[in-house]
Amino acid sequence: MEAATTTAAKMETNSTSLVTVLSSAHGRQRRLERNIGKRDLQAAIKYGTREPGHPCPRTGERRWRYTFADVVYVTDEEGRKEITSWPAPGCGIDVEKVLITPEMRANHKEALGSIAKKANWTSHTVVVVDQSGSMRKTDVADGVMRADAVWAALALDFVGQQLRVGEAKAATDVFSLIGMRGHGEVLLHQRPVDWILYNDLIDLLRVSTPSGPGNYVPALDKAENLLMSNQCGSCALLLMFLSDGRPGDNVAGGSALTHWQAACCVKALASRFRRRLTVGAIAFGPPGEEFGTLQAIAEVSKELGSDGHFIAAPLCAHALSKAFTSLSSTLSNTRTELTDVNGSRQRTVRDVPREPSGALDDEMLTESWFLYVRPITITRWGPQGWESEPLERKRVAMKKHVFGVGAERLVRKFRLVNEHGAFVGPKLVAKETQFIGDLSNEDLKAFHSIFCKTQTQAQMLATQFNDAVSSLPGTAWSAAQIQFLECSVYMVHDQNLGRIGLLVEKMLDPQRYKKWKSKNGSVESQADLEPAAMPRDTNFGSASSNNDNSNSNSNSSNSNNNNSSNNDDQDGDGSADLRPIDNNSNNNSNNKNSNVQFDLADVPQAFSHFTYRHSNRKMLVCDL
Repeated sequence: MEAATTTAAKMETNSTSLVTVLSSAHGRQRRLERNIGKRDLQAAIKYGTREPGHPCPRTGERRWRYTFADVVYVTDEEGRKEITSWPAPGCGIDVEKVLITPEMRANHKEALGSIAKKANWTSHTVVVVDQSGSMRKTDVADGVMRADAVWAALALDFVGQQLRVGEAKAATDVFSLIGMRGHGEVLLHQRPVDWILYNDLIDLLRVSTPSGPGNYVPALDKAENLLMSNQCGSCALLLMFLSDGRPGDNVAGGSALTHWQAACCVKALASRFRRRLTVGAIAFGPPGEEFGTLQAIAEVSKELGSDGHFIAAPLCAHALSKAFTSLSSTLSNTRTELTDVNGSRQRTVRDVPREPSGALDDEMLTESWFLYVRPITITRWGPQGWESEPLERKRVAMKKHVFGVGAERLVRKFRLVNEHGAFVGPKLVAKETQFIGDLSNEDLKAFHSIFCKTQTQAQMLATQFNDAVSSLPGTAWSAAQIQFLECSVYMVHDQNLGRIGLLVEKMLDPQRYKKWKSKNGSVESQADLEPAAMPRDTNFGSASSNNDNSNSNSNSSNSNNNNSSNNDDQDGDGSADLRPIDNNSNNNSNNKNSNVQFDLADVPQAFSHFTYRHSNRKMLVCDL
């Protein structure tokens, strides 16, 4: 099973992606010849290899199976009538296996021992691949069979790519594979991510033959069991579900019941694992195909705090490769979030129930809230460090269920409470660590200090940015003002945890919140920006790089000011004029004809650039 014709070193320079493999002229010619041969049953009977086929499921009559020119034919008992035919697996996809050295085998054996202890896992990827009869169609890139394209991309662009760049570690990263037919079949069970796994995927490319229906629910049940098998809070999880069409489940309630059952299965996973779980629903079918259930799988996971993605790859090899590499990158980011920034120690996420999306706000204190009474102290970060003051209100309340989860923190609703149990004052949110290890810190404000300091520094730079751009002549900068939320740490006594600190901020309207940068670093509307829209080193007004207020001791400043993630939302009309200052002239009125159009999406990027230049390249406020 592991015989090979190439080495891992060679793999780094040859056949490294599905797109590269399909561009082979030899492979394309083989696929075209196969399609010509598909019409030649007589040649197959005369020159092909014959073996008994499966009997007719209705009558029990015998059938023969012939293989010739990379095509499989099934005929009646007399060999005169063709029942069906399909291309042989792997035809025209020349992917060589990796030579497994003794050292690789020893590492694999050691990795099996390591992952036997589930506390060692840093990630678990569970992939569900459609293996229904429609995956035998040869409508991808000059006659590639759908299933073959998926196996090759999974090996080359997911597993192989992680191994080549060093993202995956066999001793801690785990991979499971489910084939979706009439039932869910576990093809690979909790395997280390190494070159032996890569070769096993190439074997599937060469021998696996799709057939029958593709039933979603049994496959999702198997995936749920695999993901639930390790509930350690330090393990990043990825569920990839790939299909070329609607569910094939034949249930009494029809497609609507299947849709509901599939969504419920993913909902249970997302509710349990929240941000640790990424769900990638990949639609690998022709344009116009029905993918409503796949879309629901992605959407329901997002509603409950997981990272859900619906990715359309309409029989396109490039789009399929991009889908696998993108989800691999997302898994790597989640794995990094769960790693202590001061070392390689994995951090365990707290198991806290999540509030359903769209839940109504309470107006009075109920059993779903924690109530805290005096003594309650408010502390704020000031020029001299922490500054404390008592809270006038005697009671505050925090929702038991979280409604948002960021990279570092859990977010709950927080309110001031009067003597009658009614909520008073503005709606607030309370943020606390989502990692168990941070709860044991003796300094109750230590976890929040970095966020308060960062936010204070960011607001200082925002004020300077606002002053600089407002001085530009003839501009409409009302939409470009940057403000960061003021934060305080409330010191309260919790029945279970004792004295704790909660970072409290004003609640933002979630309907108006906008993330200007994705978790993978892409910029909102980046594709629509004109490269020459603004001079590269524009000096925003009178702001100077030598200003004494800049923090010369910081290397970076990452803002964390949104209720559920990292950022605040700024609303405006979305468009204005910007006139850059001419550094060689003191007369700004001469720039009337140098208007530069900008979109609201440009403002956070301009602010980040300003903070970097203004602080002499010592700080960068980003991830807005």
